[in-house]
Amino acid sequence: MLHSLSGLKYTGSITLKDQIPSISVGRRIVATILSQPKGGLVLVSLFGRRLLVETTINLSKGQVLNLRVHSVHPKIVLKPVDNFNSPMRAQKVIDSIVERFVGVMGKAHLSTFNIKEIIQHALSRAAHDMDAYKLIISLLEESSKFPQALAFLLIPIVERDSRGSARVVIEGDKTKGYTVKFCMDTDHIGTIGCTVRLCDGIDMEIISNLKDVADLLRSHLGELADRLDGLGLSIRRLEVVHKNLPVGDTGLDMVV
Repeated sequence: MLHSLSGLKYTGSITLKDQIPSISVGRRIVATILSQPKGGLVLVSLFGRRLLVETTINLSKGQVLNLRVHSVHPKIVLKPVDNFNSPMRAQKVIDSIVERFVGVMGKAHLSTFNIKEIIQHALSRAAHDMDAYKLIISLLEESSKFPQALAFLLIPIVERDSRGSARVVIEGDKTKGYTVKFCMDTDHIGTIGCTVRLCDGIDMEIISNLKDVADLLRSHLGELADRLDGLGLSIRRLEVVHKNLPVGDTGLDMVV
């Protein structure tokens, strides 16, 4: 059961026995509690892994915590922070539940991340799992923003110590062409948005909220053009744009 976090404040900390590469002080992390604490230890889902950690927080199975890295030496110490009602925190809760129910990119077939498939999966569990019920409500609200979508995918992405998520919307038809919009939120390179229009060729705009990342992506446009050309696609436009995307907004509106 996913416990409501509105207005709750936690004291104490979580200490990791395992070392996590590339982690830094100040980084925010979402953790799902997988067991009841026993003897000061609790099983949690962090970084796409199941870890047994030490805790001084009063926890119960099913809670989702917003944590900040307080220190990394000699041990990694995480402390709870507020603001779980912000859009970014709420979205990370959704991503965490989808990851637990369906899986992550590379470990599950792409079709299983279609929002319709996720809702069907959640419906089969909704009668006895409050997480599933809350997930259905959240996904229905999110999918209502794109009533004309042919497909809407929500994909958790986990790569070693890095994690993120992507939202993909496909719209259009054979007569007018197709539009693919995606937004990917990551730990290390910020938010990447992209709009691809396929009609008498390909028109692609990639957006990054970080200038250095935008410059890096721009430097590889030639390679992307070669690959698209190799697929027989006529290129109308390829462009990378640096744009200050709204903080905590992982919706697709930003890339339209």
